[in-house]
Amino acid sequence: MQISAEEVTSGELSQEHFENALMQLKVSGYVVLEDMVDPGKIDVLRTRFLELLEDFASKNPPNRGPNRYGFLLPFEDPFSDPELIANPIVASLLRPVIGEEFVCSFYSSDNALPGSEYQHPHSDVDPLFPERDLPTPPYAVMVNIHIVDSTEENGPAEMWPYGTHLIGDTDLIPVHNKFQDIDARRSSPLGRFSESLPPVPMLAKAGSISIRDLRMWHRGTPNRSDQPRPMLSMICNRPWYLHDLENRNHITREAYEAAPPEVQRIFRPAIIGA
Repeated sequence: MQISAEEVTSGELSQEHFENALMQLKVSGYVVLEDMVDPGKIDVLRTRFLELLEDFASKNPPNRGPNRYGFLLPFEDPFSDPELIANPIVASLLRPVIGEEFVCSFYSSDNALPGSEYQHPHSDVDPLFPERDLPTPPYAVMVNIHIVDSTEENGPAEMWPYGTHLIGDTDLIPVHNKFQDIDARRSSPLGRFSESLPPVPMLAKAGSISIRDLRMWHRGTPNRSDQPRPMLSMICNRPWYLHDLENRNHITREAYEAAPPEVQRIFRPAIIGA
C-alpha cells in the first residue's frame, strides 16, 4: 500500500487507507506500507546496521538456518528513533488488533546473507491452547522495517495469506522448532501441504514497514544476490503475552528516561539497567 507524504507527516492514514490496511492485516494476515521512512534515515540505519551485522556474523554462527542471523538491536541512535519504534501510523493499526496497551517485547533483526536457504514454513508462536481446537483473537504481530529493497533475488520472506493466522487446529500449526530438522519438517505431511498452496513473496522497497500476525505461516527464502538482506524486527503484543522472556531487550535507565512517553510505554517490558 502506497502511503502519501502527507499521511507520513501527519502521522495519520486517510480513512480509506486505514480501513484497507486494517482489512488486509485482519483477513490476509499481513500488510506492507510503502514510503513510511525518509530515505535519508534509511541510509543512516542501513550503514550503521550493516556494521553491527558484520561484527555479529564474524563472532557467532548462523542462528536461523544457513547464512541467516538474528540479533537484538541496541537501544541507541539511530535504532531508538521514535518514528521507527513508536510510529503513529503503525500504532493506529495495532491498537484495534492487539489492544490499546500493546507493548514491544522483542526488538531484533532478520538477516538473510548470500547463500541462505529455504526455511521450513512456520508460525512464530506456539498455540496458546495446545489441547484445544480453538481459534483465538490476535495477540501479537511482527513489525518489520525494511532498510534495503526486499526483492525476488535477495531472500524475501514468503507468506501464506490464506487465513493461516486464523487456524485453531493445533495439528495444523507449523511451529518454528528453533529452525531445527528443516528437511524433515518440510517433507512432513504438513510441510508438503503448505507447498501445495503457493506462498507469496513479501516484496518491499527500502523505507517500507510491514506488519504481520505472528501466527501466520511464513518462511525465509534463499538470498541469491551478493549482498545481505536485512530488516529490523519488532514483536508487538498484548501486555500479558511476552514472546521471549530470556531475550528481552536491555535499555539503560538513562536512555529509557530520555525517551518520549510513547516509547517508554511500548518498551516497558524491556530490562531497564543502570
